[in-house]
Amino acid sequence: MKKFYIFLCLAIAALTQLQAQTPQGFNYQATVRNSAGDLVVSTNVYFKFNVIQDSQTADPIFTETHEILTDDLGQVNLIIGQGTANTGVFSELDWSLGSYYLGIQLSIDGPNDYVAMGTTQLLSVPYALYAANSGNTTTTPNLESVLAQSNSANNQQIKDLQDPTEAQDAVTKNYTYSKVVVDALIAAAVNNLHSQINENLNLLEFLKGKVYRKDITNGVRYVHFDLSYLGETPLNGGDLIGQAYSGWRFYEKQNDNPNEQACFEVNISNSGIEPMYLQWYTDTIINNPLQFKLDGIYGQTWIVTKNSDDTISIDHLSGLEDGYTEMTIEEFIELDCL
Repeated sequence: MKKFYIFLCLAIAALTQLQAQTPQGFNYQATVRNSAGDLVVSTNVYFKFNVIQDSQTADPIFTETHEILTDDLGQVNLIIGQGTANTGVFSELDWSLGSYYLGIQLSIDGPNDYVAMGTTQLLSVPYALYAANSGNTTTTPNLESVLAQSNSANNQQIKDLQDPTEAQDAVTKNYTYSKVVVDALIAAAVNNLHSQINENLNLLEFLKGKVYRKDITNGVRYVHFDLSYLGETPLNGGDLIGQAYSGWRFYEKQNDNPNEQACFEVNISNSGIEPMYLQWYTDTIINNPLQFKLDGIYGQTWIVTKNSDDTISIDHLSGLEDGYTEMTIEEFIELDCL
């Protein structure tokens, strides 16, 4: 069976657009990769979304499909609730009744060859959707009118006090300020996560297949990023998940040995020359989106940083080395370095 992966799925209820009437849907974004880890770019892909109530094994109460073209980074953006409905009516879902789950299926080979990508519980839904379908509710004035200096409720004026003395005023004010702070923190966290993931992916594509060179005391050192995707790798005892790539090698060509025309690999451990693998940590161990941590199988650690002038710096056991500049793979092959 064909396998492929959604690298990133963000179904964020807080990102639902505000409209004059209740928005029927919420945003969904994903980056699609095939089983080799390559981006599926500029290709029509097919999503099927199943909304399930109370139990993720129950029959869907709403099902819809989307056909969408990926962009040049393999990303798609769509609105769940505005696709082609197969079962149920999205606007009639009552989000106040029990728990809901979202099942995701994906196909890159046509609208009938879907593969299940998993089912996850919707821990929150857009407030506007909940309010529009919550059953027997009463109309509630908006917060601005409640806090207005001249407004009153049940003949009791509600005041926006800098130093509230009445219990109801204090609760109202504290709730209002706390909600504003929490909403701002959530929005900032989502935007920061999305930005860092995209920049890390861009850096990986920037390095992939490239060769860099640096003049050293007795010759030239080369770094070859012949990267191929290995899949997700448990790290730190299973607490973290890294994206592993094989194909990271050092080579050196010595000037003090004129009879040696070919490059040779740097012995990077006492146990001999071994393949390296690259890991992009989803945790905050490396919090700079323009850096990667690279580990050898014997525990050596390197940090590769992309500089603003498109050179790279490598910080490893012997210290920081700046000034690695890109060279063509053809020149590298001519040096008999492969």
